[in-house]
Amino acid sequence: MLVRLERFASAWRAGVTRMREDRPAEAIAALEQADRALAARANQAYLSGYVAKDSDPDAARRAFRLVVAALPATDETAIKARRWLDRLDGKAGAED
Repeated sequence: MLVRLERFASAWRAGVTRMREDRPAEAIAALEQADRALAARANQAYLSGYVAKDSDPDAARRAFRLVVAALPATDETAIKARRWLDRLDGKAGAED
């Protein structure tokens, strides 16, 4: 996971640097790369949580919380993760 975080941080720093250098096209490309890295990690966390939900609810909660924290609230994967968190916490009205 450390390698993934380093890749994300590196892409983000590159994007910020390109913005400061007034190179918007390169900045956008670097920030999109960072976004993809974060989304790939969030999707993996969602799948891990989904697999663990029946056998290890605590691990599933950790994974789903990571997804909710990493993605915008309107993202489909974040919405599904929030539903699973609600379901695991026994909140009424939680639907898949």
